[in-house]
Amino acid sequence: AATLVSPRHIITARHVVGKHPKPGQYVVRFRRKPDGSLGSLKQGPDSYEQVRVMRWEFSKTGGDVALGVLEHEVTHIPPMPIAWDLPENEPFDGMVAGWGSINRQVGASGPRIELRAGDNVLIRTGRSIHIQKFPVKNEEVGKKDDGTPITKPLVKKGDVAVPNMHDSGGALIVKMPDGRLMLAGVISTYRGGTWLGQFADDKDFPLKPWASGGEKSDD
Repeated sequence: AATLVSPRHIITARHVVGKHPKPGQYVVRFRRKPDGSLGSLKQGPDSYEQVRVMRWEFSKTGGDVALGVLEHEVTHIPPMPIAWDLPENEPFDGMVAGWGSINRQVGASGPRIELRAGDNVLIRTGRSIHIQKFPVKNEEVGKKDDGTPITKPLVKKGDVAVPNMHDSGGALIVKMPDGRLMLAGVISTYRGGTWLGQFADDKDFPLKPWASGGEKSDD
């Protein structure tokens, strides 16, 4: 998963793209096309708006974050603004978004066929954001030879609070008091991810100017 943060940039988790991604190796699929139509798996890949990523930028100070420079601007979808200032150690209302899986196993890799988002409680600790609510319960999946139940932690049916419990690169969102939704972080594991506000004044990884369109990264 990834999030559009400017007409020319998307942000995702660094481990998703690897250490040395090649120019043009990755393509971003946007569900909404310029004509307003919505793509779906049933209609096939051509039903999505697809834009190639021509280059990747990484922070030298760490953080599981990668910023992709798109082949051309995406102007029919509004970028998500970044919440640069978040108090530390104070829980806040938020959302977790990403591609969900029909497999209810915790951390299941797929198939991810649904774009899902759900309310949650998040908290910033240092350079990380942690997910506080986990819709998981132990359920019986079988029995041993002696009749003892075999249980597994499974994502509760119908609960979208944490899509698939782990969709790297997905969005950790803060709900602002005025109702706006802003991007707080990027999912790294099923328990949280990287807080983006740490890069607000990073000269080697100027995420803030890129996201605001004030600095070009396509030279």
